[in-house]
Amino acid sequence: MNRSAEIRLAILRDLAHVPEGLLRRDEDIRCRVQLQIVPEPSRAEIEAELKELDALRLITGISNKLTGEMRWRITDAGKAELSNQ
Repeated sequence: MNRSAEIRLAILRDLAHVPEGLLRRDEDIRCRVQLQIVPEPSRAEIEAELKELDALRLITGISNKLTGEMRWRITDAGKAELSNQ
């Protein structure tokens, strides 16, 4: 598995554990993914994979209009993709 795929899978696994209706903060995702992968992925690598997963509609994000902070959740398509792994 290449590094990008490993990061994407870690993000999907993390978001799959978020209770229905709740969202996970960007910073929380980064911390959890960095703990799972060695060597630790950079912030830029994780951000790129979040954007890719969002473009593929496997996750969806909502931006806080005041702070700009993103919060994410896994979509049904993301759950299906995860179950195929």
